[in-house]
Amino acid sequence: MIAGPAMLYVKDKDLQPQYVKLQHFNPALCSIVQKLADYVSSSFNKDVIVTCIYRSQSENDSIYKNVTKKKKITAHGVWAAIDIRSHGLEDNIPDMLKFLNAYNSTNANKTKSGQTAIFHEIVGHGPHFHIQYQKKEVHAHFKNGHGDGSKKSSGK
Repeated sequence: MIAGPAMLYVKDKDLQPQYVKLQHFNPALCSIVQKLADYVSSSFNKDVIVTCIYRSQSENDSIYKNVTKKKKITAHGVWAAIDIRSHGLEDNIPDMLKFLNAYNSTNANKTKSGQTAIFHEIVGHGPHFHIQYQKKEVHAHFKNGHGDGSKKSSGK
């Protein structure tokens, strides 16, 4: 379990250290997921369970090999995405997506559909929520080669 006012769980113990890293690399995404857990708890009396945080590009290629011929670059590989279980939340999917996609205007790394969150199913991996977020300010630093998210001076 991840400490917080609402119940936010990780699927297995291997995800706990990944969540700690995510808090360092993308605290805004962690904040959104915690707010989602608060919302789901107070509105539906249910918990949020994280099923995927970091995934390498080779793992992603293996997952999508039968879905698309085009190589799909994963936001999970740059600490910009998190998946959560949908089982038990089926009746709440539209409300949860509305809640999550309220962050679209501040998101610099939206899904291909232009959203912060989508609900989809990957064959062999089941239906789930995919939440993809990076603050616009931080995204600009990553894009400019400052992978640690710091503001580096040009020395001028």
